[in-house]
Amino acid sequence: MIMGAVGAGMIAMVMAIVIVITIQIMATTDVVVIAGRWKIREPGSRPSDDVLEY
Repeated sequence: MIMGAVGAGMIAMVMAIVIVITIQIMATTDVVVIAGRWKIREPGSRPSDDVLEY
């Protein structure tokens, strides 16, 4: 019983960590995509303008 509970807890922790990492990767990827689009659309714009557009 104890080993089963520990195993289930470890699996739950691993699942939570994987979900958090996936969300973080998706968030950073979205930011990179947005930054890339703004750089493509406005090559001469300043970085401060890009930050305001987010």
